[in-house]
Amino acid sequence: MPSVSLFSEEQVSRARRYHRPLYTAAIAGFVLDLGVLALIVFTGLGGRLFAPLAAWPWWAGAPVSPTKAT
Repeated sequence: MPSVSLFSEEQVSRARRYHRPLYTAAIAGFVLDLGVLALIVFTGLGGRLFAPLAAWPWWAGAPVSPTKAT
């Protein structure tokens, strides 16, 4: 069922204008997150960031690792 049959054309266009900046912000956040992830994975930053955890057992480093990436 098309949304235009439930709402007026003005209401639909107003909703689209309202949500457009939210979609832009969501895409920008995704691109920023992907860029940070790429820096951690493909540069030496990831090695330096997680080097202190190398001597820890896996079960101790596993809960700490996500906190270091944020």
